[in-house]
Amino acid sequence: MGAPTSGKLELSNGMTIPICNPSMVWSSDSEFLAVPHWLDDGRQRLMIISISRRAFRYAPVRFRVLRLDSFEN
Repeated sequence: MGAPTSGKLELSNGMTIPICNPSMVWSSDSEFLAVPHWLDDGRQRLMIISISRRAFRYAPVRFRVLRLDSFEN
């Protein structure tokens, strides 16, 4: 078992977000992307990206490692 992976996310709408976990999922309408984002303290926060608005928000909870399987609402 190795360390969790990370990389830079570059979206076709021009947004670039560094240090993301590749465990990301799209909403059913492809308007939102849920992405685990690494923080400096070695934890992750769930970032929700709005593609059309080119904006993002964080969920308030921090996680050690976050693996996403689905995304609703």
